[in-house]
Amino acid sequence: MVRSLVTYEYIKNLCGFFKRTSNTFKVYNETVAVESGLFSGLVFEFNRDLCSVKTGNWHTCFDLPPDFSMDNLVKILVDHNVIRISDVEVD
Repeated sequence: MVRSLVTYEYIKNLCGFFKRTSNTFKVYNETVAVESGLFSGLVFEFNRDLCSVKTGNWHTCFDLPPDFSMDNLVKILVDHNVIRISDVEVD
């Protein structure tokens, strides 16, 4: 359950992306945890206009502008070598 309307759209888009890329995930409060698939182990925590992305050994936070898109998020994860660009190509 998402408690904040501010983060709802971000979480909705993120979940849609993970469904298209065949990853399983759980949503609790403002947190999306990827359980299996190519993005297994990634945890996204949303707090109003801030997103914290964590893995077992890596962590970053960034601001979420109103026009933020999944393309921007994927670019950040690729730039920080969290994922490979080949992992996100969807048919």
